[in-house]
Amino acid sequence: QNSRQYGYKADQFLPDPLRWGRLIDSDDLPIVLAGMRSISEGETNSYHAEFRLHRPDGSMRWVAGHGSALRDGGGRLVAIEGILTDITDVKRSEDELAYSHNLLTTAVESSPDAILVVDATDRVTMYNKRFIDLWGVPEKLLHTGVDKPILKHVASQMKNEREFTSHVRHLYDHPEIQSHEELETADGRIIERDSRSLYSAKKKYLGRVWFFRDTTEKKRAAEKIAELARTDSLTGL
Repeated sequence: QNSRQYGYKADQFLPDPLRWGRLIDSDDLPIVLAGMRSISEGETNSYHAEFRLHRPDGSMRWVAGHGSALRDGGGRLVAIEGILTDITDVKRSEDELAYSHNLLTTAVESSPDAILVVDATDRVTMYNKRFIDLWGVPEKLLHTGVDKPILKHVASQMKNEREFTSHVRHLYDHPEIQSHEELETADGRIIERDSRSLYSAKKKYLGRVWFFRDTTEKKRAAEKIAELARTDSLTGL
């Protein structure tokens, strides 16, 4: 089975004992040899390494190699037994997941909105710098991943703290509700807030995403335009 992972039959390795090493990607070979060396020098009895194999048909496969020491009754090393597992599909999935994560992170950080994502257990899973800047949330508070103290920190800045907290809790308890409203802070800012639930492909509730945008200047400009439209510029009447 191991030989087939390399793309050869077992008897093709016997006349050329070093062939297996030449099939391992040159960047990964030192990792494998270091593991084998640690067994040979008695530092450990096993090692694990992930590396790329170049097969004779030109294809490249990722494998997980696990090596174990075989010793005689006196404890002397007799051989190193290796088992290979093809993990190409796993690696491909990891790469695709990493790409999707990087793409999502870039999109979140590039958004004009302050964003906070909370999962179904009220754990913070994602936020952007605009969220930190808008609410002045200490990063150590965000790093705990607990939503409750973050909610308390934001609520303390509201004109009506109790109403704000109550509405947030209501939305958490009713994931089917999508929400949009204007918030007024104690220092006079106007914040637009959007909130919507996240679901899996099987309609399982995953959490809630919150979007915040400071519209104070926009609101004031609109009020000024409305005032000018109602006022004569010469008489002020």
